[in-house]
Amino acid sequence: VFPNPVKDKLVIKHEALALNTRFILSDASGRIILNEELSKTEHTLDLSSFAKGMYLLMIQEGGSTLRSIKVIKD
Repeated sequence: VFPNPVKDKLVIKHEALALNTRFILSDASGRIILNEELSKTEHTLDLSSFAKGMYLLMIQEGGSTLRSIKVIKD
């Protein structure tokens, strides 16, 4: 996941995608902002309209969280 901190575009790179791999982006209060399926090994999110602050990005596969990453929006 890069760049972090992010100003506009956040790139998610994943080496191998299984079925039902998705990302969930939530704000500091835990509210889910985005919840989308990852259908390719590189995915770009446009965060330019998001407020500055901390977000949590979770990568899930089949309902299990593989990775949680704090993302700072600058």
